[in-house]
Amino acid sequence: MTRLRLAVLTLVTFAALAGGVAAATSSRAGSAAGHVREDSFQSEALQGTMRFAVWLPPGYESHTHRRYPVLYMLHGLPGGNGSYRSLLFLAPVLNRLHAQALVVFPQAARPGDSDDEYLDLGRGRNWVRALTRELPAAVAARYRAIETRAARGIIGISAGGYGAAILGLHNLDRYRVIESWSGYFHATTPDGRSPMPLAPKVAQWADAHSLVPRLAARLTRNPTFIAFYTGRSDPYPGFVAENERFDRELSAAGIPHRFAVYPGGHDSALWLLHAPAWLRLALRALAPAR
Repeated sequence: MTRLRLAVLTLVTFAALAGGVAAATSSRAGSAAGHVREDSFQSEALQGTMRFAVWLPPGYESHTHRRYPVLYMLHGLPGGNGSYRSLLFLAPVLNRLHAQALVVFPQAARPGDSDDEYLDLGRGRNWVRALTRELPAAVAARYRAIETRAARGIIGISAGGYGAAILGLHNLDRYRVIESWSGYFHATTPDGRSPMPLAPKVAQWADAHSLVPRLAARLTRNPTFIAFYTGRSDPYPGFVAENERFDRELSAAGIPHRFAVYPGGHDSALWLLHAPAWLRLALRALAPAR
């Protein structure tokens, strides 16, 4: 069973328990709740349309001069054009937190390119550039985002957790917060059993473990909140062990971070349970709305 398929099987049930996405996606101006807006732009890196959704915080329409920090939330893989919507079960959580931030849910896969692992893989498949350069530029142009590193974070779930880690660690000058929920730290095949076959140079870039020896010096220049967790019963081979290994590597290098292993598997039950605390941690580490 692939990573995305396992997540989707539990998503319907837990979206309902969260109060339903529909209640959180109302577009009424002045609503006490935040709401979700669908958007897209033409990506040069992907040579096509890149879709995304933005959760706009309560009061966004009425406080027209207020600017907000931005959290980017990355979905699991394999995926398709609409996989970013799989994370909208977090909208009710954001409402309960009264989060004063823009939360962006970007497309990161499409038919024929369903398991890109958040990498630059050639002409029309340059997801790193699309997600770390083009998308923030589009968000800043259309929404009242604070355009500084201190106000930008990246979080991902499952393969998106790997994406958040690898994109964030390679772009410390762009992200103040990096969180991985049930992720991993090297590019894998969809079943999680083998490394993704990549050219040697790309494979090295795609291995977060290889970055650790240089991280301490880079983090001195760009202090970053790094946090990750996994479920103790995660069914994907090696995911728990790899999270524990990354924790040991960061600790040995003297790099501050937060790590947890929780009871549970690799599903929305785990993510929904811990989403309030981990979103709160991310929001507290970002520059506030102003």
